[in-house]
Amino acid sequence: MPGSVRAANSNDVPHVVGLMAEGRSHLAQARGGPMWLTRQALPEPLQPTIAAAVKDPSWSIQLATIDDVPLGIMVSEVEVIDDVAVAVVHELFVVPEARGVALGEEMMDATVAWAQSQGCVGIDGYALPGDRATKNFFETFGLVARGIVVHRSLDS
Repeated sequence: MPGSVRAANSNDVPHVVGLMAEGRSHLAQARGGPMWLTRQALPEPLQPTIAAAVKDPSWSIQLATIDDVPLGIMVSEVEVIDDVAVAVVHELFVVPEARGVALGEEMMDATVAWAQSQGCVGIDGYALPGDRATKNFFETFGLVARGIVVHRSLDS
């Protein structure tokens, strides 16, 4: 089952948006997911943002496929603050049935190469509390926690 990863193009926008929506449906049920969707996630509607991003070199949208079927996405953006560029992984998702065949690893390799080409000093990503698989995935590539966000709900 050979997979491949490539930069998404304008024709891929519906696939990217669909995979992002599927990934977000999983996050909505996870601890910390609803607040992440409210505060950190790219805003809805996704289509205009992704349509612009596939044409913008400060964005990287990696699309993972098997037999030309889109099965995973990694959406990243260069953020520059005080002349320091950091690649921020906004969204990462591989459909559950396609996990374990290195699609995520291939997308991360492509994203690292892109970030280096953009002059980034590092890469940031998010893992929800209790999401050991995502945390372990990021740690495989040397991404380690540099801060912890804490939250208390004030709903009664």
